[in-house]
Amino acid sequence: MIDDLPWVDSPSAHGADVFLFGSGVLNPCDSMSSGPTLQGPDTLYPSHQHMPEELCFVLSGTADWQKGTGTPFEPKPPWSFIHHRPNQPHAMQTGNAPLSAMWT
Repeated sequence: MIDDLPWVDSPSAHGADVFLFGSGVLNPCDSMSSGPTLQGPDTLYPSHQHMPEELCFVLSGTADWQKGTGTPFEPKPPWSFIHHRPNQPHAMQTGNAPLSAMWT
């Protein structure tokens, strides 16, 4: 079943995302986007920012998350919520295990 989802490669993060809700995807919605993400082990998801506010929920794997530029990375284990304000730079680094999370 999970293999049937429309995964989109994320080359900069060595992972993949599914857009379950959003503009022009499985469930059209103009006010939000949401879906699962997978990121391989020992991978940096580089610092980036975007206008929409973002909430992530870690399902499996512990990764280090950074909020802001030049701030320290902090480990976030499964069941953690991570909130990014609009246009807040953020990055994520996995360790020796992959990461599975949901984002909105």
